[in-house]
Amino acid sequence: MIIIILAGVFAGLLVYGAIYDVLERIIPNWVSIVIALAFLPAAYFAHLTLHQFGWHLLVGFIAFIAGVVLFYLKAWGGGDAKLVAATSLWMGVSGGMTFLAAFAIAGGIVAIPLIIVRRLKIEPKNERLAKIFDVKKVPYGVAIAAGGFWAAPKSLILINALNAISVAN
Repeated sequence: MIIIILAGVFAGLLVYGAIYDVLERIIPNWVSIVIALAFLPAAYFAHLTLHQFGWHLLVGFIAFIAGVVLFYLKAWGGGDAKLVAATSLWMGVSGGMTFLAAFAIAGGIVAIPLIIVRRLKIEPKNERLAKIFDVKKVPYGVAIAAGGFWAAPKSLILINALNAISVAN
């Protein structure tokens, strides 16, 4: 039961981070921190072996280093880098490549409308719409969440959560 709750927290925070990123163009630090911290009990209740746990940590660490590099190259925001690293912890090796591929594709899809708005020089009159269609910052939180949901069926932790749901029914 606890693994189901933790998987729900993970999914809910991905959605929250994506929506917040669209509206404010920032992903709050606490979202990534809670996702990363929730990974620890989730790994325990998903019965990951120490070997599997280590691989999940390694994937998260590599994602964090890549995110830091992209942040310093000004390709990503800091929130994007932290959310990718936290989500990668949950994906591990089994879902990591799928997550990165889905995240990259979704990132392009998210950027296309903003590129169109920039090229057409459309400037919404409504302040909220102007912020949503701010072409200077792409809300990659949406792409990160999409990649996380796409790769979820390959994550050992989330597979165990789905199995717990089917056993409960």
